[in-house]
Amino acid sequence: MENLAQQIKRQQEDKQIVHKKVQYHVRGGITKGEKLIMTAVIIGVLIASFFIVSNFATIHAQDQQIDQTATQIQEQQQVNQNLELQVAELSSPERIMDYAKNELGMEMKDENIQVVNGTEQN
Repeated sequence: MENLAQQIKRQQEDKQIVHKKVQYHVRGGITKGEKLIMTAVIIGVLIASFFIVSNFATIHAQDQQIDQTATQIQEQQQVNQNLELQVAELSSPERIMDYAKNELGMEMKDENIQVVNGTEQN
């Protein structure tokens, strides 16, 4: 009986040891592969963020250039309109006749008038 009692006791100890080994092998944490994947994802997000900010800055700079060019175009159109008005005023036949008579002392004689390219004088 003693032998039987010792065998039962040993079996119980073996079962306890087996349970301890199973509990001892349970392990948690992040594996190297998971760390590598997380690092790659973080680097990818950082690179994508850099490109987004870089593109936004480029778009903003080009938008400012477009605004400046549009302003310059408007200013130049105003200058052109003013010059066209000035040309129209200075090219009027009445003004030319007045300038020729008053400033240059010229007189208009009908015998000196010649018609060019089918245009007639009234």
